[in-house]
Amino acid sequence: MIVVVIIGISAALLAPAMSRSMSINRTNRCQYDAARLFRAARANAIGTGRAHLVHSVTTVGDYRLETYIGDSSSCARSGWAAIIVPATTPVDEVRETTYTTSSDGVRLGYQAAAGFAAPRQVCFEPQGDRYERPGVSGAFTLGPNTLVFTIDRLEAGALAGDPQRSILMPQFGTARVFR
Repeated sequence: MIVVVIIGISAALLAPAMSRSMSINRTNRCQYDAARLFRAARANAIGTGRAHLVHSVTTVGDYRLETYIGDSSSCARSGWAAIIVPATTPVDEVRETTYTTSSDGVRLGYQAAAGFAAPRQVCFEPQGDRYERPGVSGAFTLGPNTLVFTIDRLEAGALAGDPQRSILMPQFGTARVFR
């Protein structure tokens, strides 16, 4: 009976630490999945010779990144309005809700650079160049030298106090995980 009580007390003491550890693990997995999505979009653009677009979608309670393949080698000449329609399935995606439990989760987003709006669409061309635009229409521009995508861990809907996790995307390079 004493052994059962000791095991029960130990389990009760370890539960919060295990929950926090699992939350940190989910946040790290989200960071690596988002970096993989950006790397894959750039590599596939180079490999296929067609532009690849990473499109940000914000709905209530869910932020997601979706990847689409363009119909030309140019971000500006691809008909994205006809490609990104509700019936179209993206090639790849990362969703906030995938890394969320009832009490803990993640928050994804771009960090706006000085003089630039946070992009809603990031496009990679076959030469490896990265273009972006703040909306779903308008011209693509080269944007800042380094684009920063952030991942924050949330506890009960508030920032957890961990160091912010980031993905750095140099203008002419591949996405890198940064802590």
